Amino acid sequence: MAEQVQEVLDRMVPALRDLMDKGIFSENEIRAIVTRRRTSEYLLRRRAPRKTDYSRYIEAEENLEKLRSIRNKRSLARKAAKERSDKECKGDGGIEDGTETKKKKNGSSSIGDASIVQHIHLLFVRAKRKWKQDLSWHLQHAEFAKRSFSFTILGKIYAEALQIHPRNASLWIEAASHEFFGYVASSNSYGMSGGGSIKNARILLQRGLRINPTLKELWLQYFCLELHYIQKLRGRRELLQLGKRTILTDKDKDDADDNDNDAEPNGNGGLSQIEALYEDATLPRVIYKNAIKNIPEDVPFRLAFVECCRRFPKTEVVEGDVMSSVEADFGTLEEAWIARATYIVASGGGGVTEVGFLKGNDGDDDDDDDDDDEGAESRKRKRVNDNDDDNQTSVETSIIQLLEEATTTVSTSKMYIQSISFLRHHLIQLSQHEDTHNYDDKMMIIANYLPLLLQKSQSKQITTTSPELTILTADVLVELGHPLEAAQSLQRAIKDAASPCRTTARCYIRWAEISQRMELLNQPVAAIGITPSNPHRPRMILRRALDVIPLYDGGYYDLLSTLFLHLLTNTTTATSSSKSRNRKSKAQRIAKEEEEISSLFEKLILLHHRRKTPTTTSTPLPTTDSTTGVGLYLPCLSLAYFRHLLFHKGDVHAARRVYRQVLFDSNYVAMGSSSLEEEEVDATLEFYESCIAMENSMGDDEISRGGVGGSVAVRKLYDGVIGFLEGREDIRAADLFRKRKVEDLV
Repeated sequence: MAEQVQEVLDRMVPALRDLMDKGIFSENEIRAIVTRRRTSEYLLRRRAPRKTDYSRYIEAEENLEKLRSIRNKRSLARKAAKERSDKECKGDGGIEDGTETKKKKNGSSSIGDASIVQHIHLLFVRAKRKWKQDLSWHLQHAEFAKRSFSFTILGKIYAEALQIHPRNASLWIEAASHEFFGYVASSNSYGMSGGGSIKNARILLQRGLRINPTLKELWLQYFCLELHYIQKLRGRRELLQLGKRTILTDKDKDDADDNDNDAEPNGNGGLSQIEALYEDATLPRVIYKNAIKNIPEDVPFRLAFVECCRRFPKTEVVEGDVMSSVEADFGTLEEAWIARATYIVASGGGGVTEVGFLKGNDGDDDDDDDDDDEGAESRKRKRVNDNDDDNQTSVETSIIQLLEEATTTVSTSKMYIQSISFLRHHLIQLSQHEDTHNYDDKMMIIANYLPLLLQKSQSKQITTTSPELTILTADVLVELGHPLEAAQSLQRAIKDAASPCRTTARCYIRWAEISQRMELLNQPVAAIGITPSNPHRPRMILRRALDVIPLYDGGYYDLLSTLFLHLLTNTTTATSSSKSRNRKSKAQRIAKEEEEISSLFEKLILLHHRRKTPTTTSTPLPTTDSTTGVGLYLPCLSLAYFRHLLFHKGDVHAARRVYRQVLFDSNYVAMGSSSLEEEEVDATLEFYESCIAMENSMGDDEISRGGVGGSVAVRKLYDGVIGFLEGREDIRAADLFRKRKVEDLV
């Protein structure tokens, strides 16, 4: 081992001596460098080599190269300044040639300048031999080659990496990108140099696709590569102002030969074929056809090609081919119809926007039309605006026609859900758009069609078979200003014994929310089976739901919490607005409701773990009550009940009993401290804060047993919140509560 290490160090002697002779490093620094390298070489030759040894060795050499580069620049700057001063002292005559020769000699590179970079490359090669399957070494080596401008070696790095990892799409893409887009020649250059070989980039990507014919990213990047090349040809034509003439440099002649072989013959000779390359986007269309042959059943994959096209100008022909294939191959898939509707919105926004080199170039040189009068221009502008208005409203008409065909062809609940959701989202986008021109007309077109679409789904009895569609229908009717019809649709779906809405908690909750809104607006509710004089209709809906929904369902907890908050809110309102008239009957009713609230709260404590139990449907459960704004987590409900008892009832004993049940008598804090969501954690801390504030405010009141019980309760609450935060490994917050504990107890 010692002989091998010494042999490696001996090969470094000429480079190190050159660096010392040039004054880059001193003799002591050279000794330190040799000592460090000797130690690192011994570590690399241990019986079980470690990756960290190679990483530290490479990092040390990179730092050494940075130091050498800085000192070399300073040395050259000092020599240049000295030469200028000597030249000024001796004069200009007969000195210029010798000075230039001396400057060239001083600025010329030597063996020591590239020795450190070469040594780092060697270390990467040795590391890759040890761990061939580790892709990170290849990527690190490639990054270092870019930083050190070793672009000849960079191509070899990619080739070696692709031989070992042919299934890695990112390697193929990065190698092809290096071949086509090139690299920065130096730190002082402003553009890219080198590269520019579309032929080599195509060969790499085609080779990668032969090995990996089902890699989507490779197909998409190959497609984008050809679009980039088309944009390059267009830009060159526009810069040189050659019109429709084809411009090919010597570097592109080989590429043109390949393009002639790939392009479809059109009978106009080679010139027309080359023009078709970028005017008709022949190669991207061929790539897309081959891509969908290898990956046929994937709508998002095809739509990704449309997204690629939108990054480049004048790709409407390619986009049309993509959408035509989606229409032909996916006539029974809901996502395909919505994708077609989205494409209509995206492409119908008032013409094609030209970008890059094509911006501002219309292809017509009408310089002789400057003598047109202003009246003709205004009439022309008015006609254009009228056409734009028609086009903008025709977009909504086209969307409605397409969705009507979609719901007729694919009459499923999923199709109706996606169609209604798309129209709602489109309305939101229209309202948020800066240009609100013709917004009322567009809104009326969609608003008039939505009830027809809902009526169509109800006539085919699709609404009652899907809880998601039932709730969405009710939401749309409420947004259109028909809450009574929304409540009726929910009632019909729930009363249907064969409908899954009957056992879906979210349908009952939404029905109760709409009913409560109708009560607040004083709208008639007799049509849904309950007299308008009864103010307790929402709670009757929720009580009925508790008898139907099974206890093990995750929605049962949400029904309990919604009913709990509804009773809590109405009891508080009734207590604050009670009058002397019928006070006894009201007191009895309030006492009965308080008993029900207490019973519901005990059930919530027992069933809080059911909150995360999967429901019978895929309908998402709410996290906040829509009417009160209170979260449906247990600490949020407990805090609402705690404040109700403390502020509205004035019952400190009951308030203290509430927080003891939740924080100390149940397993909520102990079992869920590490699995709670952030919103739930914040609510728990707020509950602790409110309880501590109450106990601190009691002071020496007789309820706190002469002041002793209050301090004991405060200490217990602080210990509880500190343990809760430590269970979540939030040490900083726990320390803050410890400091507050000392201050409050003192």
